[in-house]
Amino acid sequence: MERCRDGCERVVSDSIAFCALCNERKELQDSHIIPEFLFKPMYDMKHRFHVYNVKGKTERKFSQKGIREKLLCRDCEQKFGKYEKYVSDFFDGRTEAISEKINNMVVVSPVDSKLLRLFLLSILWRSGVSNHEFFRQVSLGVHAETLRQMLLDEAVEPLWRYGCFVTAPLLNGEPQFDLMLQPTQSRIDGLRVYRFVFGGLSWVFFVSNKAHPKNLELVSLDGGAELRFLLTDLKDMKYAAEAFEKMAGYSDSNKQ
Repeated sequence: MERCRDGCERVVSDSIAFCALCNERKELQDSHIIPEFLFKPMYDMKHRFHVYNVKGKTERKFSQKGIREKLLCRDCEQKFGKYEKYVSDFFDGRTEAISEKINNMVVVSPVDSKLLRLFLLSILWRSGVSNHEFFRQVSLGVHAETLRQMLLDEAVEPLWRYGCFVTAPLLNGEPQFDLMLQPTQSRIDGLRVYRFVFGGLSWVFFVSNKAHPKNLELVSLDGGAELRFLLTDLKDMKYAAEAFEKMAGYSDSNKQ
């Protein structure tokens, strides 16, 4: 019997076990917690990447297939695969979209907000039920089951539940697509949040039974056909700055 960090149990016998999503006993796949296409900008010439924690220390010297574990059956993998294909095509420019910069905010449209939200919720949920050390700060508790049901039903309402606001960390005015950090836990206005950095963007999820603050609605996923995010200086993201220095060899003598 294997118990995940949020209390779920998976009976393990070689590769046959209970799928974490559908709870049916099936052959489990080597499931990615964060989809592999998000690691591509980080690969070296040998298709390897460094894995860093939030203190900038190497978790493992190299990895070649992303972070995976026996988690989902093939059917559930394919379910998540729909969301991942859409987001991968969107990030790679294979899906037609227009971006507009308004002051320090970027608006990208059109966006299939349902597929994008399901994709993001799947990463939050997978990180919470994973037993991998890299995701140790993501502890969902009772929210793990709520998220599992939302993903099973492909339900994205209500939008305030597990809301996410988005920023783009820039260094010298350039986006950092090769930056991925260990997810961290924090609080905003007393509400628990989990912070992820991947795909050139920082994603902050509110995990609470209360709605996220009103002043963040402008840069939160609201169910419309737009993705809005703020441009911010990477050096102002204190939890990310040290790890980035280790990865990029960047040094800032004025760092606070």
